[in-house]
Amino acid sequence: MSETRFYFRAAGVAFHEGHILLHRAEDEDFWSLPGGGVELGEFAPETIVREMHEELDTDVTVGALKFVIENHFVYREKQYHEVCLYFEMAFAPDSPLLQKTTSHSGIERYFRVTEFRLIFEWVALDELPKRDLRPTPLIGLLTAPFDGIRHVLNRDNTVWPTHPLNF
Repeated sequence: MSETRFYFRAAGVAFHEGHILLHRAEDEDFWSLPGGGVELGEFAPETIVREMHEELDTDVTVGALKFVIENHFVYREKQYHEVCLYFEMAFAPDSPLLQKTTSHSGIERYFRVTEFRLIFEWVALDELPKRDLRPTPLIGLLTAPFDGIRHVLNRDNTVWPTHPLNF
């Protein structure tokens, strides 16, 4: 692992009736907050709006910045340095995505060529410690009272599961 890849990401933090929206790729067993890579010329909140439209065909409202996590991790035998901005995110009150009784499917597309299925699920906040949520500091950040923007440094030496795509 001689080369470290830099990844600038934006993610949405959506709470609804004591639950939070998580997502994962269908073939992986860890969860994350929905979002994606910030494209050149794009502001981070725009990334969240674009990703939710692409993945779930829905509109969201993006609110205030809540957390910044600088994360070092290994994924598919490659070292990453990720900076992720986490923003409040809300769905329209009549959105079918607010149904907590079912999981929701989405599609992730890379370079408009390769795609794979995403699973979105509302998880009760008290159930978060039982999930493999990454990066791991999110569990504490999401279950503690919000006391202003937090900046977290995380070095996760866990090898993340294999994914079908090459980055």
